[in-house]
Formats: sequence, structure tokens, C-alpha cells
Amino acid sequence: MNIMRMLLLLIALVVLNVIFADRYLIPTQKIPSEQIIYSDEGLKNANEYVLLDSQVYLDANSDISDDGVMQIGNYKVLIGQTKNLASTSAVLTEMKAVRMPNDSFELTDLKIIIQYKEPSFLDLIKYDYGLNELENFSSMNTAVFSVKNVQQINETVSALSNDLRVENVSFNLVEMTEIPE
Repeated sequence: MNIMRMLLLLIALVVLNVIFADRYLIPTQKIPSEQIIYSDEGLKNANEYVLLDSQVYLDANSDISDDGVMQIGNYKVLIGQTKNLASTSAVLTEMKAVRMPNDSFELTDLKIIIQYKEPSFLDLIKYDYGLNELENFSSMNTAVFSVKNVQQINETVSALSNDLRVENVSFNLVEMTEIPE
């Protein structure tokens, strides 16, 4: 008998909910546009991104003097061109150019630095984004990673910058006066 009463009470609640839904749940007045709050949550900050079509040459002796070549420190950078500039002492490196949010250019070795909020998030972040851990600075909740698919590095950094488990993410920028080993 108690089950029957509970069932009738449940049915009565559902029916009353449907009857009064129009009155209480559906707005009857238009909300003024100045009272509508839009969420402007996109990226936490403007991201830098790797120019995957860039070629970076070490040119410590300034042997390269070609039009369309950008100089960054001791390096020369070609963007979107398929020339071979390694004719003299210039050496093609494994680095790529990075366009920074302020439209300046830096160089990266295609590694990313992630500062995570909690140590327990580290393994989840590695797994979720397919990252290879290279170095871990656990006292600072920071680690250096490489991505498995370099062609997806910009998308990975963008996704990481919106991940709630990540405090900060950036490319590992190379000091432009250093000579790679």
C-alpha cells in the first residue's frame, strides 16, 4: 500500500511540474540586452604558435645575406619558402620559429613547458595529450615535454592552455645566442 501512495505522489508531482512549467520555468518577459552577461572565456591568454613551415639556420658568421631571410640572434629564418641556405657555414637546425602574441619571433626546440596545478594531474595530462615527459621539476609543479605528433603541436598547446588542470603552458624558447650541441 505504501508503494502505491509513493507512486501516486510521484505522478502528482510530475503532473504539477508539467502544468506549472510554463508559468515558472519559461520566461514570459524579454530580458534587456544590457542585463545579459556573455561569457568571454576563450583562451586564458593569447598563445604563441610554431611556424611549422619555418627553416632555421645557424649562421654565427653572418654568411647568409638573402632577401626574405629573417635574422633572429645568430640564426637565419626562412618562413614558407623551400630554399636551401646551408651552402657555406650555415647549418640547418631542428628548431622552428615561434610567433609570439606581440608579433615578435622567437625560436623553439619543439618542446613544451607545462606548469600543472596539482602533482596528481601530471600523469593524466601526459596521457590525455599524448606527451613524452623529458624533465620534471616537481618542486615547481613544472615539466618539459615533447609531443608525439609535431604537426599537432599548436593544437596541443592551445588545448593545454584551456585545460583547468594546467596553470601555464609555453614553448621551450631557445636563447638565440646559444649554439646547439
